[in-house]
Amino acid sequence: MHYLLFAFLSVIWGSNFILMKKATLAFGPISVGGGRVLGGAAVLGIAWWMRGNAWPIRRAHLGSITILVFTAYVWPFSALPWLIQRNGSAFMGLMISLVPLLTILVSIPMLGLYPSRNQLLGALGGFGFLLLLMTDGIRRNIPPGDLVLAVSVPLCYAIANTFLKKKLSGIPALALSFFALAMAAAILVPVALMLPSEAVRMGDHFRFAVFSLTVSSLLATGVATHIFYKLIQEQGPLFAGLTAYVIPLGTMVWGWVDHEEITRTQLVALAGILSMVTLVQTPEKRPPKPLPERKPSDTV
Repeated sequence: MHYLLFAFLSVIWGSNFILMKKATLAFGPISVGGGRVLGGAAVLGIAWWMRGNAWPIRRAHLGSITILVFTAYVWPFSALPWLIQRNGSAFMGLMISLVPLLTILVSIPMLGLYPSRNQLLGALGGFGFLLLLMTDGIRRNIPPGDLVLAVSVPLCYAIANTFLKKKLSGIPALALSFFALAMAAAILVPVALMLPSEAVRMGDHFRFAVFSLTVSSLLATGVATHIFYKLIQEQGPLFAGLTAYVIPLGTMVWGWVDHEEITRTQLVALAGILSMVTLVQTPEKRPPKPLPERKPSDTV
């Protein structure tokens, strides 16, 4: 079952970048982020209400959930649509592939988990391919500030996933995902309504933008967030974060369909990052334990 959920997340999130891109045809970036969390909270809130379970979140949880909301939603959900609008969905999908490697690094101070030799080599190799990807971005005239902002998104996701495992594993995934999305909506929606730059742009693409935002909010944000939290709590942040290595395959396909530039350097960087994932997930061979020395009394 966990692998089926993993496959669902990979497909829906691999398509979510092109959905956000099309949503920005009519809505501003913060409006896209606010619409995603609002729709996601609505579908999960209905699901929780239909279950009729007791509410598990207490006042003591609010501080930790607030940190989760800002690192997992407020910042990434505002930055991603803006970056996609400026630089394309395929390129930004590649940046998300850094989540598992950054999760390994973040787990050192947050969980006290030190990487094995393979994990350390994979993290260093992944960083090298990140530099290659950023070099390709500079060649394509992507501003350095955009590249730094793009790296901050997977870093925030890595922090959020690790923090969730450390502090919030005891809260049912459905209640936690609903409450976190609702808090994020309470922040992003008013901001979007106050900014003149977030005004809705009516036109030929309006209906398709609404459709894209609806699918992104209900499926890619609401349902997918619940499944993702469930995987983190039951399988750990690294297993769940590995979806980030499949997502770029979908984003590149959709980017190619949408006539975005897919460069050879991007393909090399993606292949290199995927090879680092394979290295990270390869169990290290331990040397065989030496046989106990036979005492003279043991001989026949």
